[in-house]
Amino acid sequence: MSTVSVDRLGEVRAFVASGRRDLAEQACEVLVLHHPEEAAPRAFLAALQLDRGATPAAIANLQIAAALAPDDTGILLQLAVARFRKGDRDAARATLEALLAVQPGHVSGAFHLALLCEDSRDAVEAERLYAVALAGEPGHREARLRLGGLLRRQGRNAEAFACLQPSWRPEAPDPALAEALACTALDAGDARVAADMASVATRLAPQRVDAWLAFGLALRRLGNAPLAYEAMREVVARHPGHALAWCELAIDALDLGDGEAAREAFAHAQALAPDWLARRWIDSLASPALLDSEHDSTAWLARFSKGLDALRATLEADARDSAALADAVARVVPFRLHYHPADTTALTLGYGDLVARAVRAAAPAALCTPLDWRPLAHGGRVRVGFVSCEMREHTITRYFEGWLTGLDRARFEVHAWHLGEASDVVTARIAARADTFHAVGGTGLHEVAAQVRDARLDVLVHVEVGMDSRMQQLAALRLAPVQCAGYGHPVTTGIDTLDVFLSADAMEPADAQQHYRERLVRLPGLGVVPSPTPPAGDDDWLPRAAGRPLLMCLQALFKLEPAFDDAVARIAMTTDAVVVFFTAPRALVARFEARLARAFERHGGDARRHVVMVDRRTHADYLAGVAAADLVLDSFGFSGGATSLDTLAAGTPVVTLEGRFARGRQTAAMLRLLGEDTVLVAHDVEDYVRRAIALCADDALRSELRGRLRVAAPRLFDAPDVLPALEAFLEQAARDAATPSS
Repeated sequence: MSTVSVDRLGEVRAFVASGRRDLAEQACEVLVLHHPEEAAPRAFLAALQLDRGATPAAIANLQIAAALAPDDTGILLQLAVARFRKGDRDAARATLEALLAVQPGHVSGAFHLALLCEDSRDAVEAERLYAVALAGEPGHREARLRLGGLLRRQGRNAEAFACLQPSWRPEAPDPALAEALACTALDAGDARVAADMASVATRLAPQRVDAWLAFGLALRRLGNAPLAYEAMREVVARHPGHALAWCELAIDALDLGDGEAAREAFAHAQALAPDWLARRWIDSLASPALLDSEHDSTAWLARFSKGLDALRATLEADARDSAALADAVARVVPFRLHYHPADTTALTLGYGDLVARAVRAAAPAALCTPLDWRPLAHGGRVRVGFVSCEMREHTITRYFEGWLTGLDRARFEVHAWHLGEASDVVTARIAARADTFHAVGGTGLHEVAAQVRDARLDVLVHVEVGMDSRMQQLAALRLAPVQCAGYGHPVTTGIDTLDVFLSADAMEPADAQQHYRERLVRLPGLGVVPSPTPPAGDDDWLPRAAGRPLLMCLQALFKLEPAFDDAVARIAMTTDAVVVFFTAPRALVARFEARLARAFERHGGDARRHVVMVDRRTHADYLAGVAAADLVLDSFGFSGGATSLDTLAAGTPVVTLEGRFARGRQTAAMLRLLGEDTVLVAHDVEDYVRRAIALCADDALRSELRGRLRVAAPRLFDAPDVLPALEAFLEQAARDAATPSS
C-alpha cells in the first residue's frame, strides 16, 4: 500500500470517528478510483457500504479486494459476512472454507463457519470447527456456549458441561453461561448444580426465561414443590405465551394438590399449543398429589379414562412424528393413579397398552425386530440382567439389593444397568458383585436398550416399573427372551412385553392373578431379603402430652385417602390421642390440614387439639420416635412398606387395614409372617377404628405386643428360602424359553 493511501485511510477513519460516515465513504471512493490496484481501500469502502445496508455493492467491492489480496483473511471474513447477510449461505460457506484453506487455525473464520454448519444441521463439522476456534482462543465465550449447546442437544451432557465449565468465573459470573450450565446440568440429572447455576442466572438477569424454567424444573427434582411453582409463575408472568411453562406450572400445582390451578394452567397451555403432543399426554393423564374427597377421586379417574381414549384414538397419526411421540411418553408416568381409593386395574392395563404401542412406534427399527437368540444357547451360566433407576441408597435397594447381589455366581452371570444419576456405597456394592455394571444415567434410552439387547440375556428383570417413565419405556421393548417385573412398585405394569410379575406370596390374595397382565409368580414370604433397620437415635423431638396416647402416621401425605381422615378423627377423639404426621410442602400440608379439620368437625371435634405436623428427621431420630410411639396408624389402600419394616423392628404395634390388592397388603403380610395378624390386621374401616381404640386403652396388651414383635421381627430380615426360590425360577424360566414350542 502506498504512503498516500495509508494517509488517506487515516483521514477516512477520522471521518468515521467523528460520525461523518458519508464523507468517509466519499473519501474511500476517491481512494479506490486513484488506487484501483490496492485491496485495503475497497475493503474499507465495503465495510461502510455494508453498515448502511448496501450489501450488493459491498460484495462487489469485497470480491475485487479478495482477488487483489487472496491471502488476506480479514477481507475473506468480510466477504463471508456480506454474503451471509445477503442470504447466500452457500457462497458464505465457500468463502469461509477458502479462508481456512489459507489459515486453518483462523479463530473467527472457524467460528463463523461452525455457525453455518450448525445452521445446516452438519453437527459433526460444526463440532470440529468450534473445537478449532477454541484451540486458537480458549477464552472464546461464544464458541464455548455454542459448542456446549450443540453437545447438549445431542444428549452428550457430560461433554457439554465439561466444555462450558472452563469459562465459569464465580468472581465474575456470566448470566448466559450460568443459564447454559443450569440447563446442561439439568439434562445430565444434577438438579443441585442446575438449581445453583439457575439461581445465579435469574438473579443477574431476571429476564432470562430459560434460566427461570431450568430453576423451576431443578427445584421440583429436589423436592421443593413450592419454590418450583413460584419459579414457573415467574416464567409465565414474564412470558405469558410460553406453553411449556404453563404445562410445567400445572404439574407443580398437581404436586401441591391444587387440581383447580392445574386445570387452569393446562387450559392456558392448550390454548397456546393445541397440537403439542407432550402437553396432551401430560394433561390427559394428570392426577393431583392430594385428593379432596372420594368424589374428587372419581372425577380425576374419569378424566384419566377419557384422556386414555383420546390418546388411543390419535396414536396412529401422532406416531408420524416419532420424536414428538417419544418426548410425550418420556414426560408421563401415572404413579399417582395407584393411590386412588378404587380399582385402577383396567386403567393401568389401558395405559400399559398405550405406552407400549407408543414406545414401539417411536423406537428405531433395530429395537423392534425379533430376538435372534435363544436362552442358554451360549452354554454358560444363566445370564440375568437387572434394570433399575434406584441402584443407590433407597427403599428399592433396601428391598431388592439381595436379588442383585445374592445370586449364586457359579450358576448366574449378573448384568446390571443403573439408570439413575446418583451413586453411593450401595451402588458400589452392587457394581462389585455384578459381572458387568453399567451406570447409564443421562444416556439416551434407545442406547441403553441397545446395550441390554447386545448382552444377549436369558432373563431380564425390571426391578421397579411405574415410578419413572424410563423404566416403562424399556419394559415396552423386547430386550430378552424372558422379561420380568419386580414389585418395586407393587402394581401390574399393564405392558404386554413383560412375561412375569415377581411378587411376594404373603402379600397376594388368592385371586391375585386377575390383578395382573403378567403371569404372577409368588416368591416365598415377602419375596425379598430386606436390609435390617439401622440403630435408632434420639426421640426428644416427639410432641408428648402427659396422659394422652401418642400415635403416629408414617406415610407421605399423598398416600392418605380421604376415608382415612374420618378414621383418624374417630380414634383420636375417642382416646384423646395426639396424632403425629410428617410435613410436606407447605401448600400441600395446608390442604391436608383443611381436609383433616373437616373430618374432625364432622365428628364434633377440633383437629388442632389432636393433630401435630412435625418436620422430617434424620433416619436415626425418626426410628427413635417410632420406637417411642404407642401405636402406628397404617394408611388405607396403599400400605406402608419400609416404614412398616422399621416399625415392627422397633417393636411398635401398627394397626393396618388389609386391602384387596398387593399394594394395600404389605403391612398385613409382615404381621401375618410374624403371627400378629389376629390383633393388628383389620378387615374394614370400622374394624380398624375399633382395634386402634382398643389398643390405645390397653397398656398391657401393647407392652406384650412390643415384646413379641421385637423377638419375631428379625424373621422379616432373615428369609433363607427367598433367594433359592428366585434362583429356581430364573433357571426354570430360561429352560422353558429355550425349549422350542411344539
